[in-house]
Amino acid sequence: MLLQATSYLQSPPGRLNLILHNEVVEAMRLELPQSAGWTRVTINKPMHRVVAMAAGRIFIGPELCRNEAYLESAINYTMDVMIAVHIIQFMPAWLRPFAAPWLPQNRKLQQRRKDLADLIKPVVAARKEAARTNSDYQEPDDMLQWVINDMVKRGKSDVADLAHHQLTITGAALHTTTMAATHA
Repeated sequence: MLLQATSYLQSPPGRLNLILHNEVVEAMRLELPQSAGWTRVTINKPMHRVVAMAAGRIFIGPELCRNEAYLESAINYTMDVMIAVHIIQFMPAWLRPFAAPWLPQNRKLQQRRKDLADLIKPVVAARKEAARTNSDYQEPDDMLQWVINDMVKRGKSDVADLAHHQLTITGAALHTTTMAATHA
């Protein structure tokens, strides 16, 4: 799904900073041991979860950013993609279009997209219903809402496409940010 970045520039650039800050603080409180002294922590797993929650808050919204099913998919999707790519690269090029869809790794990716679509669907429906029936409704300021608005403008409603988009962007943000934070 291609989106026009200019359609999302609706308010000043710093508008998401407080939302992101609050989510990072809460995610760190939830995922890291709270103590007054020094505590040894193996940081990689908790940092993946902190970044997934923070990115999720901006990408998928407050309804799902701490949902365990969402977090599991967000954290593992990119790894699943890399495994599938690694396996497929060893196949002869002519065989890839025929064999790749049947690989367990590709089926796992399809299942992750379906699972996230099932998770997103009621949130999308609730947001659309609230916008339709409540004149005081304030749209959430997150990527999910921006994409919903874009889809409505274009007459689209494919939640599966929305889920795939969300997993792709979340996976990219999650792993690059976590790697930067844990190897700084």
